Amino acid sequence: MVHGIRTVLERVFALGLALLGVLLVAGGLQLLRLGGSPWYAAAGIALLALASLAWRGHAHAGAGYAAFLLATSAWAIWESGSHAWALTARLALPALLGLWFLVPLQPAQPRGTRRWAGFASLAVLAALAGLHMGGAYRPRPVLALPAAAVATGAGEPTEAGDWLALHRSEVAKLRQAAPAAAE
Repeated sequence: MVHGIRTVLERVFALGLALLGVLLVAGGLQLLRLGGSPWYAAAGIALLALASLAWRGHAHAGAGYAAFLLATSAWAIWESGSHAWALTARLALPALLGLWFLVPLQPAQPRGTRRWAGFASLAVLAALAGLHMGGAYRPRPVLALPAAAVATGAGEPTEAGDWLALHRSEVAKLRQAAPAAAE
């Protein structure tokens, strides 16, 4: 009975990977037609191959998913740099899905191959958490407004590229906080 439950769980996971793969291929092809990144279509094809391995309970499905997650992480960093939210949008779902490989379903698998994906997922999630924690304590630059804009409460920049247009309530707060700067 336990073997049957293991097989059902592995197949449900494989179907989820396949569905995600189909969605990524379809969306990735549309993105390619619009001149976007080929990564999404390639990632979808990789997930379809991994879904096939997972469906059959192949011993290298975990190692394959770890390689997929490593490649996805490299692409995300190349595309987004160290921007925490952009990386989270690209890596959180693949990393969370990879945690599945930490569930001990088939003890007959070679030691460690299934867990590679799980440990890689934990590493990616820890790195994302670290980026967010580090970003929370990073000093932010103060937006310096031209005195004329503060004085008039203008919602438009006084010169092209001088400052970003602010909502009128923000300008009003600035006028109250620094009336001397408005003169």
